[in-house]
Amino acid sequence: MKKILKFSLFWSIIYMLMQSRLPSVKCHPNGELLGGRRVSAVRLPHPAAESKGPPPCFRNYGTKEVIFMQKAKSLKSSNNIKMICLAGVMAALYVCLDFLAVSVSAPFGNNLKISISGLPVIIVAVFCGPWWGAATGFIGAFIGQLISYGIGPTTILWVIPAVARGILMGYLFRAFKKSTKPGIIAIETCISSLVVTLLNTGALLLDNMMYGYTTYYAIFVAIPMRLVAGILTALVFSLMLPTILNSLNNHVKL
Repeated sequence: MKKILKFSLFWSIIYMLMQSRLPSVKCHPNGELLGGRRVSAVRLPHPAAESKGPPPCFRNYGTKEVIFMQKAKSLKSSNNIKMICLAGVMAALYVCLDFLAVSVSAPFGNNLKISISGLPVIIVAVFCGPWWGAATGFIGAFIGQLISYGIGPTTILWVIPAVARGILMGYLFRAFKKSTKPGIIAIETCISSLVVTLLNTGALLLDNMMYGYTTYYAIFVAIPMRLVAGILTALVFSLMLPTILNSLNNHVKL
């Protein structure tokens, strides 16, 4: 027992000697150092306390900001209503112009259909955007097919070209920086008309595979004439479109 006490006393003395050799700063109870300097604790502010206002989700907007936000929301809603009305009117015009199409006799018993029903789709695609043009083409072509032929297995095939015209013309108009120069418009309408003509030819081939009302040779022979008719129609569109767009910009402001 005496040995244990001596051993613990020995290590206690060593520990006290080691602590006394460590560097330390001595100061008075009031925080003042022995040399006369005072050290105060450094307190860092909380990040939330540094912000000069409430978080954005709790911020109270000023009267001007609220009025501006309300006007922007009202303007967006008004523009959507205008575009819906324009698309609906143009879809109805598409159906009417499709019924006024002219059929021209072509070799090998083909009938070449010449129509300007694509003009309303182009107007909406250029004025409102590609997907508005696509919606106009879809509604107009679908209603036209429904009235003329009813719903069949190939109905969607005859709707796709009108939808493609709206999408393609809308993006081409944006790609050319929304230029209304007749030359630029002519390039855009010619490209879209060529694509639509090829899609219509493909629809005719698939439709003929199901119903067999003509020969494949007759369809392929008529392709050059269809392309020429599409280009001529596109040139007519390019002459009419700048005047129509200027009139819409003056009366239907988006």
